[in-house]
Amino acid sequence: MLAALLGPDPAQLYFLEEIDNGIHPSRLSLLVDLIERQTAKGGSQVIATTHSPELLTIMGDVTFNNTSVVCRLEGADDAVIRPVAELPNAAKLRKSQGLGRLLTSGWMETAVTFSEDDENGREVSE
Repeated sequence: MLAALLGPDPAQLYFLEEIDNGIHPSRLSLLVDLIERQTAKGGSQVIATTHSPELLTIMGDVTFNNTSVVCRLEGADDAVIRPVAELPNAAKLRKSQGLGRLLTSGWMETAVTFSEDDENGREVSE
């Protein structure tokens, strides 16, 4: 990842799966900082996946606003992708509880489920 992002001829798009794999947790903040700084310069976009609560907790505001959750709703065959920042109270809960805690508690999937419209255009509720 370092060679790709800091090399002399960076690509316009990188897709990095599970970017936290093989990286010591104390170094995750360095990786996130590098990605955020390099993409802020323009010219490169990074799409990354993770299941790491720690990584979600340390991301900056711009990254938060560009982060999506991917989940499959019960009974559905396809995945749903929703911007995390658009989920109900996400920004407020991020500040009070941390995005990592929201991930581990299952809040993100629950928020997607309850904010998803049903086939008739009504809000889903239980």
